[in-house]
Amino acid sequence: MTKIKICGLKRTEDISYVNELLPDFAGFVFAKSSRQVDAKKAAELKKLLAPTIQAVGVFVNEAAERIAALLNKGTNYLLGEISFISDSIAVVLQLAL
Repeated sequence: MTKIKICGLKRTEDISYVNELLPDFAGFVFAKSSRQVDAKKAAELKKLLAPTIQAVGVFVNEAAERIAALLNKGTNYLLGEISFISDSIAVVLQLAL
């Protein structure tokens, strides 16, 4: 079965669009990018996301310590399951807020 992920959400308008489309996953980019968000912004946006959409975080060439720090930071990010990993280049983590 095919799963759909829409990635790069950084505005409330982006959340409104994905809530209409109802993909399986919505991605928040923590890697350096024009779509990058910090933990606080991702948490704010996740609260607006439809409960049926699973939030994921996207990290590229990120140290495990930084990911662990984000997950333990008190922003209520909890490590779910690793959805995608390839040669330590890209990691997508399922986030639960």
